[in-house]
Amino acid sequence: MTKIPENVITPDILNTRIVSLTFRDGVPSDDAVEKVYAALRLYSPLEAFFDKSWKVGEIELVD
Repeated sequence: MTKIPENVITPDILNTRIVSLTFRDGVPSDDAVEKVYAALRLYSPLEAFFDKSWKVGEIELVD
């Protein structure tokens, strides 16, 4: 494992208005990537509506 310098700070958890994102050594988890992708699609839904790429049940309430 690569030693990370002490002056480099990367959070393990980033809390946003929408979701909490988890990271390991600065790399987002698969779950964090999915949450960000879903949030981007939520905030720009027209493209997904018109190209029919949005599927019912793709966005779920996260506690």
